[in-house]
Amino acid sequence: MFQTLTTEIDALGLSAGARARYRLHDRIAASARVDLGAARTSLRLEDTMGHTAGDARWGAIATAALGLDLLAIIGPRFSLGLRVELGYTVAAAPELTATGSRGGDGDTIHLPVNEASLGHLDLGGRFLGASMLSRF
Repeated sequence: MFQTLTTEIDALGLSAGARARYRLHDRIAASARVDLGAARTSLRLEDTMGHTAGDARWGAIATAALGLDLLAIIGPRFSLGLRVELGYTVAAAPELTATGSRGGDGDTIHLPVNEASLGHLDLGGRFLGASMLSRF
């Protein structure tokens, strides 16, 4: 009666954008960025009997973020620091339709495979990120 579904979601984003950076102090800089691009979202479901269903689609993405750069090491040829960003990503939610493959044993009679809508998978929202930055 109850089955376990293994769910796998992957997203690959390709984007280009612009960043404006303002130096507040020798070791502190504020920045703002805007990116536009596309993302490929894929969803795969698998039950304990070996039946799988999945789909993948491309959709548009846009990101805006504000950041703060904190530089620990500043030199004429080398700099090292930390960037903290707070932002929001808007992603077009692609409508995914599951197309399946059959698993299980050879004694089972299978009905024809139909397509079923999985709805919209929205990967947009707020984010907080931290990254290392370096110049050499």
